[in-house]
Amino acid sequence: MKTQLKIFAVLSIFFCYSSSSCLGFNPVGKNVVTVTNDIGPGIVLNLHCKSRDDDLGVQALQPGQQFQWKFRENLIKSTEFYCNCGWNNQLKHFTAWTSYEEEGTCLKCFWSIRADGPCLYADITRKTKCQPWKNN
Repeated sequence: MKTQLKIFAVLSIFFCYSSSSCLGFNPVGKNVVTVTNDIGPGIVLNLHCKSRDDDLGVQALQPGQQFQWKFRENLIKSTEFYCNCGWNNQLKHFTAWTSYEEEGTCLKCFWSIRADGPCLYADITRKTKCQPWKNN
């Protein structure tokens, strides 16, 4: 009986990763978030991302330049990363990764920062979703 339980556990983990049904939970590897400055030519994006535990510092991204970070979700699934975006006297913010919303349904999240709002391409859903900026 114990052997059958072990086989079931291994097959469940394999199925979870092969079918993307884990919905963003990644107990083995790290989650990856990549943010790209797609605001426009000649516009530098000042990006400041952080969570409750980690401050990733301010990054000055040239047009087309990317900033990437990797992390492990905490066990109680309360991990959140927020980013402030500044350019041309504008200050905007968005939620880059959260455990309990749609943004958390990716292991590799790709954000395109645009003047009208951030767009997320999530590897698990294989969809791009754009949203308007949140007001400060």
